[in-house]
Amino acid sequence: MEQYLNVGTEQSPAFDGGTLLEFGPAGSKDPIDVGYRATVAVTDWDHNGVQDLLLGAYDGKFHLYLNTGTNAAPDFLEETILEGPGGPLIAPSWRSSPVVMDLDGDGRKDLLAGNTDGQILLYRNQGTDNTPSFSAYHDVTADGVAIDLPGSPRSRPSVADWTGDGLPDLLVGAGDGKVHLFQSVPEPASFVLLATAGIGVLSWHIRRRGRHRA
Repeated sequence: MEQYLNVGTEQSPAFDGGTLLEFGPAGSKDPIDVGYRATVAVTDWDHNGVQDLLLGAYDGKFHLYLNTGTNAAPDFLEETILEGPGGPLIAPSWRSSPVVMDLDGDGRKDLLAGNTDGQILLYRNQGTDNTPSFSAYHDVTADGVAIDLPGSPRSRPSVADWTGDGLPDLLVGAGDGKVHLFQSVPEPASFVLLATAGIGVLSWHIRRRGRHRA
């Protein structure tokens, strides 16, 4: 895993040659290497004001590296594999691709992930924002149907307000070379993610808006 620092400006970025990221105690560090198909989410995991790393990988697990240094000089001491009910969180069909953000509006970071089969998986945070603890996954749906791109497209999600309406939209990169856009649909007096009555399972109230070439 490498980082590339912007040595230019915000308006005209220019990047250095890259620095290999390492972890471990001082004087005995090893390169951060989660194997094939590494994907990166940068987030303040433990809510202490510095950015940490959550990496997806071909093994389907979620590899966490907490930053004990600063944003300017990160220092990663150890790797932690995220746990769920009964053991490590492992994305079904592997190739985990994480996004970390509060997806249900309760003030706690949740985990969204893609996988080999093209699904989008939601792991809801049942702990706190500082110390997340995750449920088993639920399928994210569009128009009431679980998102499952055809074939084995290796879905890689991203969440952004693509349409500028103040609601988070879902963009999914895939092995077909396209970016699949799922647009949020406003729900009266509710957040975009709503608990299904009686069972607390989340589903994404979004409408497919076609597929856009990358």
